[in-house]
Amino acid sequence: KKDLEHARLQSQLKSQIEDKFATEHRKYMLMQNLRHIKRELNLEKDDKQTIIAGFREAIDKLNGVPEEASKALESEIGRLGNLEPQSPEFNISRTYLEWMTSLPWANMTEECSDIDRAEKILNEDHYSL
Repeated sequence: KKDLEHARLQSQLKSQIEDKFATEHRKYMLMQNLRHIKRELNLEKDDKQTIIAGFREAIDKLNGVPEEASKALESEIGRLGNLEPQSPEFNISRTYLEWMTSLPWANMTEECSDIDRAEKILNEDHYSL
């Protein structure tokens, strides 16, 4: 009697799991189809392409970027285009580009080479360190 009840419970549990799996699988497939249809209709851009377009726009707005930094930015955007958004390298490259595009390239400050003044400020702020 226990074996029969145990088998019935197992069967019931198995059918519930299969139903849930089938429902989740159907939902996943429908979402993939919806995403594909939106791309076909140009209603949704690929996330990676949107990110790259945003960086290109930010780079175009930058002023005073040295040639070497400009080459590094273009190289990194090319690298970003070849990476999958799920990969860790994608996020590293994205963070690097965010950092590079947020730097104030054209803003320069006047150099202050007054060593005595610098020593005084450091001693006031960091005395006995």
